[in-house]
Amino acid sequence: MLKTTLKILAIVALISMPFSIMAINDVSINGLINFELLTADTAVLTNVVASAGGLVTSIDVQSNYLDITLDNTSTITLATTGAGNYFNVVTAPDIRYSATLNCPPTNLVLTGLGAQIIVRVQVITTYTPCPGGGGGRTAIYPSINSFVINNNVSTTSSNSVTISMDVQNAVQVAISNDSGFIGAVWEPFTSPMTKSWTLESGSGTKTVYALFKSSTGDLSNVISDSIEVIEGEITPPPVTPPVIPPVIPPVVPPTGSQCAIDCSGVTYDLYIINPDGSERHLGSDFVKVNKIAENVYIYSYEDDGGILDYNDVNIRVDKSDCNKIIVTVLSENSAWTHQVKIRLFYNAFALDDILLWSNSKIAIGQISVIDLGTYTELCSAEVALKSGDLIKGSLDTVYYYGADGKRYIFPSRGTYMSWYPDFSGVKHIGDSQLAKIPLGAFNVTYKPGVRMLKIQSLPDVYAVDQHGTLRWVVNEDAARALYGPDWNTKIDDLSDAFFVNYVLGDNIYSLADFNPIEVANAVTSINFDKNI
Repeated sequence: MLKTTLKILAIVALISMPFSIMAINDVSINGLINFELLTADTAVLTNVVASAGGLVTSIDVQSNYLDITLDNTSTITLATTGAGNYFNVVTAPDIRYSATLNCPPTNLVLTGLGAQIIVRVQVITTYTPCPGGGGGRTAIYPSINSFVINNNVSTTSSNSVTISMDVQNAVQVAISNDSGFIGAVWEPFTSPMTKSWTLESGSGTKTVYALFKSSTGDLSNVISDSIEVIEGEITPPPVTPPVIPPVIPPVVPPTGSQCAIDCSGVTYDLYIINPDGSERHLGSDFVKVNKIAENVYIYSYEDDGGILDYNDVNIRVDKSDCNKIIVTVLSENSAWTHQVKIRLFYNAFALDDILLWSNSKIAIGQISVIDLGTYTELCSAEVALKSGDLIKGSLDTVYYYGADGKRYIFPSRGTYMSWYPDFSGVKHIGDSQLAKIPLGAFNVTYKPGVRMLKIQSLPDVYAVDQHGTLRWVVNEDAARALYGPDWNTKIDDLSDAFFVNYVLGDNIYSLADFNPIEVANAVTSINFDKNI
């Protein structure tokens, strides 16, 4: 349920009961103060905001006007907060004060000129067109899309919260725990924006208020959001919110291909071209080869053959991933500048001839990646799959191929890494084959016993039990007993969006309630954990 509500605020208790700020000495307006008035012409309820910036002798608030007593060169700035509300200065022009209105008159600056005078200000719904044939200001009002505390959860155990704001046409914001904005200040604003905020101390329902200003100085209505602070344990969020949207953040394994490919027959000739047009190819007397790992080589080239020191150009090639070739220029010790090219072959037939760099000196330290999946000539037939396989198509998302013939998404990298140490076992299949495999009704959850989880919007820490069950670890002693003295390094943040993948179980008070090693060893596969 969306909790955010637009709320018109006032320091006037009742419109029918006039309210005055009176003082022997000047009244300091040291923050944003709201006055709730009726418009003078149509009796529509409206708001006026007085900004910080001056001293006044008194402010007398009636049902449909303000009387402001100016003295001692005091200045006060007023602004209307809604569209269609404009200022009207009733007091006749006088040398004892100045009144500066914008056009349309939604902002008013009153300045006393050394002698005391009372200036009456009304709010009206129509105004006389600006002089000068339309040369006046065009009003721009902020448009509020959202203003929420802690991602719109209903409770928190801490008075330190995060406010998320999405407001169009706003360049400044004033935020306050006080409905009258006493002590509030204007801050730069760019949408969307998040801000750390401290609520009023103690338990109970806390409300935060905000006011937004556009580039033209026009104000939004006051907006607010509330959250209940409960000291100690809080109720976890509900476990049956709406279904996760279909767009899932990818796991990001190695670069994907456009098809399932047969790369075993791909070979290459990496060669350089000298300024005189002569070429130095692999397999010639001008190149030495140093194998540093399986399918990883460093090639050292001699360009002119005058001194066979084989250090003119040094290039590293990594083909440990069958689906791609990674080329890096390591160094160059030659007065010449060379082109670097690679010629690809598939089963001895020429596949492509690629210019990697036209200037080998500039290319030092650069990396070029050749994705073999872009060559349709390498596309193979459908890949044979078995239960438990890890599969992906041309996009980065990785799936678990279940015993029921369906594919199940890993919603985050942390989820994947709790089950597998790397991506070496992922099978690349064609998009057409992937599309034939039905999508499972739920996502893969963290492997039980491996890591603890914390919901991003809540302070509580949970252990993961079988079948996607979260169990609250009630205190640090319990966490230390389960995961050792470095227990706090074994916690992953879980997005609120993925909380629906889990269910809540019994609390954990000691190792007797939950043994992570035993639980992890008991879960032999995702099929087992998810009852597929």
